Amino acid sequence: MLNLKEEICDSMNDIIEEVQDKLEEKLKENSRTIEDRMKLLEERMNQMNYHGEGSVTTTSLIVSLRGEALGILQTVPDHLQENYELLISRLEMRYGDAHLQQVYQAQIKSRVQKAAESLQEFEADIARLTRLAYPTAPDIFLEQLAI
Repeated sequence: MLNLKEEICDSMNDIIEEVQDKLEEKLKENSRTIEDRMKLLEERMNQMNYHGEGSVTTTSLIVSLRGEALGILQTVPDHLQENYELLISRLEMRYGDAHLQQVYQAQIKSRVQKAAESLQEFEADIARLTRLAYPTAPDIFLEQLAI
């Protein structure tokens, strides 16, 4: 009976991790797409020298928003929607990579070795998560942290 419970727990943990991985991949895809669009748009507008509040840059950004990114515009009060820097900061807050470091740190804390997982596989995954959670840290620090 106890083994059945352990097997069920292991299966549930595997399913949860698989869903987390798929969600993480999807977030990265969406993040890259929106970030690429923002960078391209910003480069084009910089070439045309349009800047400032109520400018063509801001209008073009607003018009180019799609899907969930358009929903972010609805969280900005009407009188601030012409503020380019505010719009960019809200989009970066939602789709930027900064929040991913916190996600990876949480995954490190909650990561446990699976029943069918070797110690080497477990260590490799911890090392991967550590590098993602602390991308600018020196290697010696990452090695100590992963232990």
